[in-house]
Amino acid sequence: MLSSSPEIQPGGSPPPGAGQPLLQPTKVDSAEGRRPQALRLIERDPYERPERLRRLQQELDAFRGQLGDAAALDAAWRELQEAQELDARGRSIAIARCYSLKNRHQDVMPYDGNRVVLRSGKDDYINASCVQGLSPYCPPLVATQAPLPGTAADFWLMVHEQKVAVIVMLVSEAEMEKQKVARYFPTERGQPVVHGALRVALSSVRATETHVERVLSLQFRDQSLTRSLVHLHFPTWPELGLPDSPRTPA
Repeated sequence: MLSSSPEIQPGGSPPPGAGQPLLQPTKVDSAEGRRPQALRLIERDPYERPERLRRLQQELDAFRGQLGDAAALDAAWRELQEAQELDARGRSIAIARCYSLKNRHQDVMPYDGNRVVLRSGKDDYINASCVQGLSPYCPPLVATQAPLPGTAADFWLMVHEQKVAVIVMLVSEAEMEKQKVARYFPTERGQPVVHGALRVALSSVRATETHVERVLSLQFRDQSLTRSLVHLHFPTWPELGLPDSPRTPA
């Protein structure tokens, strides 16, 4: 999920897709000496400069040269795993362990230090982590599990509080039919769903070969203001592993 929606303004806004594209690359201006409230749009292609393209080509060539050396790749992979394990040993998941019924898997829990904290729920826990600093061009992200029947209200409360602009759902339709994942979003216009204090309605839907794009409107309690966001569902995403091709998720 992408947080810090650029369309959150008093008085509401047009649905995503109207005017400028919803998703545009953004960059933090580090010269300001402080974290800006919003990310600035990149106005020019960063790879239009020949020297940057040459550097990218050099790095790709160097990487391709390593692909034929299985021993070097295995060593690099072991080094990465050891660094991850060392980092994990220094982090705590004590809070997540207190809410076992809210965790889909007991071995996939957010660290105490970067978990999303709900501000207005019955309790402040949800199985979700804040992801920041991936790149100066990447907006803040939230990584979370697919909602359980008992956590859908927490999920939408988090979406509301974090001002999420885009939800990416990597859950197959087969898993939903097996009721492994709650259908937490509306699928028909004129048939909104209510989860806790949030009312979610379908504004539009568009199906492609790889995913279903829904524009949803979100309303908190009885407030008159609504907010639009995009829900991207990849219904053929494999239950385990990754797609064989970026063009064919199945």
